[in-house]
Amino acid sequence: MEKRLPKIAFVLLPLFLVFSKAIYAKSQIDSLQAIWENETEIDSNRFQALSDYSSIYGGVFPDAVLGALDYHYDLAFRKKADREMFRALLRKGNIYSDKGQFKEAGLNYKQANLVAKKMGNVRLEAIVTGNIGNIYFNQQEHLEAIQYYNEAKAIFVKEGDFEGVARILMSIGNINSSIGNYDIALKYYQKCLALSQKANPDIQDDEILQMNIGLIYLKKELFYDAREVFEKALKIAQENKNNFLISDCYSMLAEINFELNQMDAAYAFARKNLNLTQELDIQSKITDARITFLQIDYSKNKDQSILEMEKILNKSPENRSFEQKKEIYEFLYIGYKHQKKWDLSLEMYELQTAYNDSIQNRINGFAVARETIKNEYEKKLFDVKLQAEKEKAQIKITQAKKVILTILSSLLLISLIGYYSFSRNKKNKKRKDQLLNEIKLLKTRNLDSILGSQAFKLSKEKIDTHLNRVLNKTDWNVLLILLDNPVAMNKEIADRAFMSIDGIGSSLRRMYDYFEIKETKYKKVSLILTAVKISNT
Repeated sequence: MEKRLPKIAFVLLPLFLVFSKAIYAKSQIDSLQAIWENETEIDSNRFQALSDYSSIYGGVFPDAVLGALDYHYDLAFRKKADREMFRALLRKGNIYSDKGQFKEAGLNYKQANLVAKKMGNVRLEAIVTGNIGNIYFNQQEHLEAIQYYNEAKAIFVKEGDFEGVARILMSIGNINSSIGNYDIALKYYQKCLALSQKANPDIQDDEILQMNIGLIYLKKELFYDAREVFEKALKIAQENKNNFLISDCYSMLAEINFELNQMDAAYAFARKNLNLTQELDIQSKITDARITFLQIDYSKNKDQSILEMEKILNKSPENRSFEQKKEIYEFLYIGYKHQKKWDLSLEMYELQTAYNDSIQNRINGFAVARETIKNEYEKKLFDVKLQAEKEKAQIKITQAKKVILTILSSLLLISLIGYYSFSRNKKNKKRKDQLLNEIKLLKTRNLDSILGSQAFKLSKEKIDTHLNRVLNKTDWNVLLILLDNPVAMNKEIADRAFMSIDGIGSSLRRMYDYFEIKETKYKKVSLILTAVKISNT
């Protein structure tokens, strides 16, 4: 009886605290709701009540807050309050993003961007642009994300918004971290911290920045350093009552303590995370939390853990990520082997191997992005050094010499460019016509015998096989547009694909690399020509 008493007390106390907090929250919510629903209340007070509600409870009751934000937007629309419309759309986008509903998040961000443009507020445009970059990042479109981040950073720099620049630096750090550029990521985080402390001395209390630094330590297997950082981040998240971040901290601390063989602590954090994700009712987080808990609980309750993991395996397989499937198969492979269920163990092993290969292919796919982003970072460092050397050299040159040299150089350059352009244009036109004619011939060759009256179609299967990779939806859509018009401008392609011009440029650069396009002038024509040739084979 004496051994059970502490356990009972431990259970009852949190329940009482949760119940008390729930009563307080309900009272506060009712008070705020009474203000924003009061038609006689002045508009500023109503908007402030809605804003306070979404700020306080966005991470606690996300679905309820989304409903309030719909009311916030409708009220702002009726009152023609553009800034409040923007605020409601931005926060809706943020909540949808936290929930992993990226399509809905993107739609709200784009609406918010339109409102910001209407207001002529470039800073708000920059905020939304950065958030759109986050959407691409969460969908592992790293190069597109970088483009949006750089666009947002340029605006923040121009506006002198150091805190905004700092947030973008953190986001770029996140991309580098996700693709394995850990040292570069850490440098971006350190720049973010330094710049943010300049704008806001309390930035050291930013839990997101702390968590990102902790993830770097974890990926570099500096477990004690990682644990210290995540413990600090957890404390801040709890003070801010951000349940999404609290859940992430619990998950990381469970993993870190597991790696350190601190099983009691790992179990406790895993259990807390599972309970919290169930309260949040976000299925992807619940699945992650259950998998983590069962992995840790396996040492104590092998058979029961296997049974519970089987339930996860058989429930909504279409909603699980690659990583989740891999973890499940690996767990059950070991579990079935322990139970001497050899046939099932072999089946799980084969599935695990297949998903390991899939994940490895995705990791390999990061190589281009990793090198591109790394090179971009190193180029910036080189550019800074180069600029410094130029400035030293320019001091030694008199103003008169600079003017004379500039004039002479300009005249010579203009002459050379004029001559070169004249001869080059003739060659380029001939080359362009040759490429277009070749496409036309390939598209019409044996068309009657092969396709009858149908239009020529690219073969995605043949192209994917030839490239030894699967083209994503964006790249395939761009190819189809180029099939209709091989000389289409990027803007025309962007309009037809409902994408940004930067996104189209990124897609084309990827495919030039995939298809090994060496053409210097008419790369688009050469690209679609190559695709047509592959489809005809």
